[in-house]
Amino acid sequence: PCFVLDEGLLRRNLETIADVQRRSGAEIIVALKACAMWSVFPLMSRYAAGATASSVAEARLVSDEFGSPAHTYAPVYTDASGYFASARALQREACDGAFTYLAGAEFGYSDDEGVIAAYRRMIAEYSPDFIINSVHTCDGADCWYESYFSGKDRRTAYSRYLMRVIRSLSAPYPYDIVAHVGYVSRNAPYADAKLNYCEFSELYDEILRGVISRGKILEVNASARGAGSAFLPDCDVLARYAELGGTKLSFASDAHELSAIARGGDGVAAALKKLGFTRLTVPCRGLELEVEL
Repeated sequence: PCFVLDEGLLRRNLETIADVQRRSGAEIIVALKACAMWSVFPLMSRYAAGATASSVAEARLVSDEFGSPAHTYAPVYTDASGYFASARALQREACDGAFTYLAGAEFGYSDDEGVIAAYRRMIAEYSPDFIINSVHTCDGADCWYESYFSGKDRRTAYSRYLMRVIRSLSAPYPYDIVAHVGYVSRNAPYADAKLNYCEFSELYDEILRGVISRGKILEVNASARGAGSAFLPDCDVLARYAELGGTKLSFASDAHELSAIARGGDGVAAALKKLGFTRLTVPCRGLELEVEL
């Protein structure tokens, strides 16, 4: 068997794509699911702005044959074997007791059975020291992007997100921490982006009671971006959490670079002390370590 391609017709289509890019200012990229014939990638790369990749192998293919960085979005993807191998090696090096080094995993909540199965396989194969459960998507869109807010008013956008968080509490896989509640407000297109407890008290109470009743840990995330507060969730939500009997908190700087590790920690600690909290809870292989603030 063989695949036959008419290069003249392909070039004509590519010239149309190039014309659309010039006239619109948009960038058009190649989806490998539609065309993975890498023998024509050198030709296509002269017209398209790049190509997508949903795995390590595809990213390497784009880099080697297309000659451009890969555009990647894969909510389940991680190089789990490489990550855990490196993390476990660091743990062995840190066995002198000077500090505790944990290798965790963050699972972006999804209803997709394939995603859930992938999470379960990762747990079975790598046994993360702790698992963070987070909500980034709602109504089929990432709440960071404008597409999520399109056609929704502020109350609808925030309510839909909070209901998604409530649903995530019943995730069909084990987890320890409920992460960055309020993520939807980080890049929300509103003059008043802050997600206040008083406006959504019933939904917040269901979340907080759910965290407490399940014995989970509520994360305080110092990467609030444009949310209108220094951290997520803000003090009004944390005060209500304490009022309901919640005591388990964790801290996250949401660092995506070395320089951001522990950023905002002092401010969070000071705020928590004012609210009456005295410690952080760190999950560790089924146990919980308490760290004084």
